[in-house]
Amino acid sequence: MVDHVTLTKGSEVSNSTLGLSVVSDDLFSVKLAQGQVPSAFRVQLENLGSSGNFVVGTVAPAGWEILTARDSITIPSSSTGEVSVFLRPLVSTTVPIPGTSVDFSVTAELAGNPSTRLTKDVDFIMPEVHALTASADPDSLYATPNGVVQANLTFTNTGNVAQTVTLGLDLSAGWTANDLGSAPTLDPGESVTRTLTFTAQVLDLDSDHYVAVTATFGASGEFETRVPLHLHIAAPAPFRPCTRQPTPMPSVAPNWQAPWKPWDRI
Repeated sequence: MVDHVTLTKGSEVSNSTLGLSVVSDDLFSVKLAQGQVPSAFRVQLENLGSSGNFVVGTVAPAGWEILTARDSITIPSSSTGEVSVFLRPLVSTTVPIPGTSVDFSVTAELAGNPSTRLTKDVDFIMPEVHALTASADPDSLYATPNGVVQANLTFTNTGNVAQTVTLGLDLSAGWTANDLGSAPTLDPGESVTRTLTFTAQVLDLDSDHYVAVTATFGASGEFETRVPLHLHIAAPAPFRPCTRQPTPMPSVAPNWQAPWKPWDRI
């Protein structure tokens, strides 16, 4: 979902003990939501002295982290060893726009001998990244044999370029559904939500059905993500008569007066 990575400052640095260079690794990439960033690298260490153990370190830019396959490597004399490192944005970091320079550095030294330390600065030039997240709420629905249920589908552009998202629906037999509408164009970070209404066509009780919403995106629509949904046919909730005992009427004294007595006037 990306173009090839561009590296600058690519020459080797060296001293009398070792040589240090960093090259891109096109065989791997770093996962970002449902996209990928080509920020995998190979640290190449050339041992110019006797056999020894070399320590590798990294310094990541703000908002990023670097994952290192190993922090040390033993290299025989006159040989070259490699250590893989992966530059990854933090969850809270917005992917930079294409062409942005993301600088980081790699250090290497002979273990126990800091005077042999070398530092290699690298500029990673951010390419176009096409990435999209898609979710359904809820993703499991329960309907009566001829009932109607709804789910909200949300699509978010997590890449760094605008992209048009074409929506489709793989619908099981026995169901109808509304159209998801025209293809939205989303800027980086923008989301859109569509409501999908399913109507069951007199289906068997306790049967399960599976559908999927597809979202096609990319520079030429070359990428696709799918959102699966589970539809289950259940019996309507049974009618339950009220079994609560009626509340007894409160005891109220009658509006009663004693008969008039002649002596009441005496």
